Amino acid sequence: PDPLERRVRHFCKTEGYHISDVERVKAAFEKADKDSSGVLDQQEFAACYAGLVGVDPLEVVESRFRILWEEVDEDHNGAIDLLEFAKWYLRVNPPKRGK
Repeated sequence: PDPLERRVRHFCKTEGYHISDVERVKAAFEKADKDSSGVLDQQEFAACYAGLVGVDPLEVVESRFRILWEEVDEDHNGAIDLLEFAKWYLRVNPPKRGK
């Protein structure tokens, strides 16, 4: 597997998530990553989050997204990578079957 796939598998093993749950988040992440940079900017993050929770990004107040952004961007580098996003998203929206 490619390096990202290895990191995803390691993440699943260490965090205790099922690969299908992380793959669902990964698919949404890749769809939102319009410039294919491998990281999300704030607009891409809003689209990714809204898509996963099933709301229109325009319906969520911008200040709410800024608060969420601060929670997710753990290293405060202004970009969110896949595993940073998946760790946060799966923590706040646990899979139905649990970890």
